Amino acid sequence: VSEAKLLRELAIRTFCDTLAEDSEPDDMAAYMQTAFSLEQVRAEVLDESSLFLLLFDDECDVPTGYAKLRMDRVETCVRGVHPIELERLYVD
Repeated sequence: VSEAKLLRELAIRTFCDTLAEDSEPDDMAAYMQTAFSLEQVRAEVLDESSLFLLLFDDECDVPTGYAKLRMDRVETCVRGVHPIELERLYVD
């Protein structure tokens, strides 16, 4: 939870860099306000069925990438004892 603000900033930056060019600005702004609010990011970090992995640059203390893994849901075609979904993967 202590990294939620850093994660939020990285998520906003990488999401915008990836999708803004192909999205309507109003749609993008509405989604960002909901999906990447600090409260939403904190809730996702606290969710025991999610795991966030942060990638840090060796030269600075700022995250440069992240992944979000989910352990509570998978597609019906996925088989395995303990499947994990890679829900997000972004690198700045």
